[in-house]
Parts: sequence; C-alpha cells; structure tokens
Amino acid sequence: MVDWELRPASAADVEAVAELRAVVLRAEHFYLAQRLQGGGIGAAVLRELLERCDRDGTPVRLNVLRGSPARRLYERHGFTVDAEDPVDVFLVRAPRMIRDEGMSM
Repeated sequence: MVDWELRPASAADVEAVAELRAVVLRAEHFYLAQRLQGGGIGAAVLRELLERCDRDGTPVRLNVLRGSPARRLYERHGFTVDAEDPVDVFLVRAPRMIRDEGMSM
C-alpha cells in the first residue's frame, strides 16, 4: 500500500484539486485519483476520519451515486441508507462509542 498522510490544503493545491475533482466526479464523489483506487488508501483515510468523528461524537452523512462501488466501502464502515433519490443514495453513520483505554472493565 502507498504511504499517505493528512495535511491542511493550501492555495497551491487549488489547480490540482480542481482537476482531480473534475476527473473523479464523473464516476463517484470520493476524491481519490483513479490510479490509486482499490489499494486500501480510501479505506485507510475513511477509517482515520471516522475515528476522529467517533471521538468528537459527530454523525457523518454523505451521498454516493446510485450504482457506485464506493457504496460498499461506506457500508463496510457502518454507513446505512438514510434516503435515496433517482441519482444519489444518502448514507449516515452514527458515532461509535470509543472505550477509554484508561478505564478498567
């Protein structure tokens, strides 16, 4: 798997993100270059972001195009269907409780 890290966006990223968005939005809404899809990077990034949301108690909502293979990725990470329309499937995931490692059970 390719190494990756999160960093804040900068003004220098505008053109690259705009181009990536234009390419990716043709097939699905997850911003991962097509050549990198299917290698576990998307799942790793999603897992990291969901862990942050779990710590903050934040529910996560998103939408995928009907028929998009990305839906399976989200469902594997606990998302369920909230609503659908002719184009999109709207998914939601409630925050999971994170056990405090300092507590004994």
